[in-house]
Amino acid sequence: MFQFRSGFRLFTFLLPALALALGMAFGGASPARAGEGTGSITMSVEECPAGVRPGDDLSGCNVTYAQLPPNAFTLLTPGGETLTMDDATTGDGGFGWQGLEVGTYTLTQVALAAKYDAYQFAGFAANTPATITLTAEAPDAGITGYNFFPAAGEPVDTDGDGLSDGLEEDLGTDPNDTDSDDDGATDGAEYDAGTDPLDANDVPGQGESSIIVYAATCPVAYAGNNFFNDCDATAGIDFALGVPASEFFASQTTDANGNAVFAGLDGGLYVLATDLPGDALEDIEVFCEVPGATEPRPIERNSLTSVTVELLGQEELSCTFYVIPADAGQPDVTKTPTAKPSGTAVPVVGLPNTGAGAATENSATGAWLVVILAAGVAVAGAGATASLARRRA
Repeated sequence: MFQFRSGFRLFTFLLPALALALGMAFGGASPARAGEGTGSITMSVEECPAGVRPGDDLSGCNVTYAQLPPNAFTLLTPGGETLTMDDATTGDGGFGWQGLEVGTYTLTQVALAAKYDAYQFAGFAANTPATITLTAEAPDAGITGYNFFPAAGEPVDTDGDGLSDGLEEDLGTDPNDTDSDDDGATDGAEYDAGTDPLDANDVPGQGESSIIVYAATCPVAYAGNNFFNDCDATAGIDFALGVPASEFFASQTTDANGNAVFAGLDGGLYVLATDLPGDALEDIEVFCEVPGATEPRPIERNSLTSVTVELLGQEELSCTFYVIPADAGQPDVTKTPTAKPSGTAVPVVGLPNTGAGAATENSATGAWLVVILAAGVAVAGAGATASLARRRA
């Protein structure tokens, strides 16, 4: 199920030239095209607050929480071809179709998320398709769709898992338990991901990619650049893996060879963090690479101990953390030499924590993980599977 989160809003009404210049800058594969045209139709979907109905003032509606089941919209082309959301490029905040020829298109919302009972396109009547005409002079168009709660207000969600009590009754899940099968993913997260909320073995994120972490400790206040030979594999360093701006994380500790494996992952952006105390560190050098690749995988530094990296589908990504202690004896972990990975270190941009030994933090709650995994990740390593944990405030 598509779910548009806060912080991103589709630029539905950007100038056509900008939309073309950006190439409809959404993620995903290239869409199927209706023709050899250069036009486009983009749209965002907004959720209206309980009590707001079609025809009311819609200024309070928000793209933040809008949820869509798969292929909720269809676009009928002038030639009679029906395009779905599989043919569109999608991204945080919206989606759109490219390569469209001039002519009149019919946009229809064919499915609603369970919690809604009505929709409306801006400028059109409730629960009716929108007609959009592209011309040679104006080949690009944008439109906003609105989804509405039932007139009596938002359905009751006793356990707050994102599913109404009525829907939970239909699904057979427990309306008083956020995680009916106790697999670490909420019923709502499983419903959105298309997994079975009643099957503990069917967990979101059971993909075919993996991230292998290698941790090595360098000499105290190390200032060299031969990390490969000068730094030793280190056991006992805790790492956590999460999806940006989420509420779940998966944790793992490096084994005697300095390795921790996060397996069964889907492609996407992940945050990888360690809880080493910032004031015990001089620096951490981090690089990520796919074996056999000619270039390292780009990373984004969130803090001294945390990076964001993109994992592609069906790949094994190796990320190496070279830890440079600020003084002898920290971190206090067992060091066991082992074979070291190859690659070029990526310079660290960040400063160590100067507090009283607390882990580097990046949230008001003091959680050591910057952001944590939303839908659940199956984690394997050191001969065991680590279970998901929900962050505690």
